[in-house]
Amino acid sequence: MLWTFIVTWHQLSNSKNSTNRNTYQAILNTNGFYLFTLFIYHKLQGSQGSSSIHSQIGFNTGDKMKYYKEKMYFSPLVLTIVNDSNIDILDQFVFHTSDNFSDIQYVTSTGLQVSSFRGSIYGRYEFRLHGICFNKSVYEIHIHNQIFNDCRVFNSLYIVCLMPMLMDSDKIKIELYGRENKILIDSTEFLAHVPEDHGEIILSNYDNLTHQIVYPNNDELNLQFQSNAITRKYRFQTVIYDYATQLSSDNQILYNRIRQRIDLGLDYVNLSTTDNLNISYNMIFPVKTNPN
Repeated sequence: MLWTFIVTWHQLSNSKNSTNRNTYQAILNTNGFYLFTLFIYHKLQGSQGSSSIHSQIGFNTGDKMKYYKEKMYFSPLVLTIVNDSNIDILDQFVFHTSDNFSDIQYVTSTGLQVSSFRGSIYGRYEFRLHGICFNKSVYEIHIHNQIFNDCRVFNSLYIVCLMPMLMDSDKIKIELYGRENKILIDSTEFLAHVPEDHGEIILSNYDNLTHQIVYPNNDELNLQFQSNAITRKYRFQTVIYDYATQLSSDNQILYNRIRQRIDLGLDYVNLSTTDNLNISYNMIFPVKTNPN
């Protein structure tokens, strides 16, 4: 939920008969997760009101914990704040005032958004749904037409989910349903992409790997690691992302589309000392002979 609230005091007199004029702004800005308060003092000419007391400059969030009080308050020096700043830009002050606000009520049910809006098809990273009111403790999330349950409602502002491994790249739909009534509340789009492949940097047999699996007598995956500045300096974890589809020989129909992340159980290692790694296909890849 993105919103900005701006209040401007333009050419404001500090007393009935005063010719002094003050112009300044207060700005509240949030993206639904973080709240910032900004003050901009364009011109300050008078600080005394009808009671002859000089003004105080600052703010208080109301929680008795987060507040700011200018040290020159209740004195004529308060006008010199136009020559001061906490961000090295004269007359401007910015404060991070995020917190949980118990008295805010949200009623909107349209405008669902996702942050971040793009990511790898391999998944396993967090994303947030926001932009509408989440007034239930549980929801049903559909990602690319599949029900996904690895989400948690943090508060009425946002839901945090762990992205699953995706079958296809390009735009995918994320849908929010009521858990009980199964009614679609709102939806948004996420851009899934295939990360760039730089296997040639660490594998000496990289060019042969794309043809290796089609050989009839081949029953294992052979990885031959290079010894170079990258493999010697960094440690790597070996994980297999398996995408498979079977093709029916009689009617040429695709079936048994599967995707799976295979953790080989290997710790982060220096690949330059590993040399070769052989992985048997029948230990990691399930074989299905009949369409589902």
